[in-house]
Order: sequence, then C-alpha cells, then structure tokens
Amino acid sequence: VSEKRRHQHAPLRRGARVGGIRGRGTFGEEGPIPPTPDVLEYVTALSNHAAVAMERVHSLRERAEAECALAKKDEYNRSLLRLYADLGRAETYRAIVDALRPEVERMLGYASHWFQLVRGDLQDLLLLDCGGSVEESVKALMQDEKYRTTVHGEDFLILPLRDDPFLMEIMEHGDVYVVEDARTHPLTNKEILAVTGNRTMVCTPIVLANRTLGAFSMGTFFDEGVRVPDEMQID
Repeated sequence: VSEKRRHQHAPLRRGARVGGIRGRGTFGEEGPIPPTPDVLEYVTALSNHAAVAMERVHSLRERAEAECALAKKDEYNRSLLRLYADLGRAETYRAIVDALRPEVERMLGYASHWFQLVRGDLQDLLLLDCGGSVEESVKALMQDEKYRTTVHGEDFLILPLRDDPFLMEIMEHGDVYVVEDARTHPLTNKEILAVTGNRTMVCTPIVLANRTLGAFSMGTFFDEGVRVPDEMQID
C-alpha cells in the first residue's frame, strides 16, 4: 500500500485536523464553550462517515482511471494491428510513410513525420520521405547546397552525422529519443533550427541486428508549439 493510501486508511482521532473538513469554534470574547459528550460523539461519527465516503469516492476514481487506461491501451493495440497489416504490404519507402502517417497523427497528434536513412559508416542521414508541415522546412533547408545531394537525378536532403553531436546521440541512443523543445536543447544545431523551426522532436532509431539503419521521427514546428508524448505514447 502506498504512503498516500496509508494516510487515507489511518483512523481519525478526536481533535485531529482533516483535509477538506472545515472546523467550528469560538474566537476572542466569545470565550471557551466546551463541547458536550453528545456533540463529541456526533462529530466522531460524522468524521468516520466522511472518511468512509472519501475512501469510496477514491476507489471509484481509481477504477475509472484504470478503465480509461485500459481502453487507451486497447486503442493503441488496434492501431498497431492496422500498421502491421499495412506495413506488411509496403514495397516502397513512400508506402511505409503513407502507412505510418494516419496512425501517427491519430494516436500521437503529430501531423509531421520524416523517414531518414543512414548512409555509409554514419556518414550522413538522407531524407527518404516526409509528410506534414515538415515538407516546407525541408524545402527551405535544401536551398543551402551543403544540405542537398542528388541521387539518380533526384535531389534529397542530407544532414551530416559525424560532426553533429545531437544526431549522433540519437543514433547511439538505441531507443525513442524525445526532445521537449529543440530550441532549448543544448546539442541541437541552432543554425538548422533557424530555418526548419523544429520544436518537439520524437526520434526513433531503426535498428536491425545491432546496426542502426536510419530513423523515423515526428514532431512539431514553429507555432505548433511543444507537444510532449506521455509514457504510453512513447511505448
């Protein structure tokens, strides 16, 4: 039993102060008026009844919260089942992003997401596909040729890895990496942020056989503000 629950089960003592219950008494020239035994008995019974009622309400709230959490978990499980089916049919990177996009927006509330591939021995991250407001940020950043490369006649956004401590930390983290606000994170590249406007970032490295192949990320930009996922969403 938690410390909080132990306090709630503790017996009420005569004269004890109980949170949420207002006291009655005399002040100043009103003088002392000691309660009669009948009054004390009534107050004791009243306090005990109140304690029982408070415990019942607490139990009802706990049950409602547990049922709500279970319903939310079921909703996430149904989303994963839909994803398993859609990803199982995907034959292109675009198909992967198209499968992820509606579930990410519905379940996590992020309209922007991007899919990056590691090139070489952690040489750089190449943006394979993206969706949402991040598309405008990508176009703006690709105006700078150092963030642009051409593969088979098509231009792609690239981000150098080796010289970027923030991106290297994500790649080496091996788990979901959450940045509450990229503007205040000590490792983010503020030169890039001035163009892209990233705010909250949720980055998930794609790891296979202990090798990081890339990252799937989502987040908010500019006036979308900060949106930090809860523990269930991270799971």
